[in-house]
Amino acid sequence: MGLRGSRIVAAVIIAGLAVAPGWAKTNYHSGIWNILRKAHFCFAENGDSRASPAGVISAGGKNYDIWRYSWEETPQSKAGSTEHAAYRILVLERTKTVLSFLGNYKVDGVPFRIRERTIKFDYGRPKPGEAPKGDDEIAFGENGPPSSAVIDGEIRDFDAVPYPLIDCQ
Repeated sequence: MGLRGSRIVAAVIIAGLAVAPGWAKTNYHSGIWNILRKAHFCFAENGDSRASPAGVISAGGKNYDIWRYSWEETPQSKAGSTEHAAYRILVLERTKTVLSFLGNYKVDGVPFRIRERTIKFDYGRPKPGEAPKGDDEIAFGENGPPSSAVIDGEIRDFDAVPYPLIDCQ
């Protein structure tokens, strides 16, 4: 079999794995999910909840892992006629040996990016004649995440856990 034939076989195998039952299923009993569970952070273990690392912010001599979290009700799991969704920015503090869940911000499901100490949301440009609704960012300071931020014209509070919940690495 030539090089071209090998590539086709590899592509077929990879495509078959992607649709195989159980491929890429979320393991809700490991990693970040164990940390969130200990913090009594509500999430669905039926596949509707997703979390992914978004980046790291360094501020005040500390490192904060920033995660995207989404819960999007699917037609298979919804109880009513309307699908629901919730989005969060999860903030965890990382040291050499420990990862601690500090809390989260409720946000909209819009794209965001991390630039230095700031999480910047992309709501697009205001319509002609419309003033911007706010900074659309969460700017970390020397003391870490701010207690609140103005995002899309709304004050979004940092929902801190009563005490940092730690998971040893």
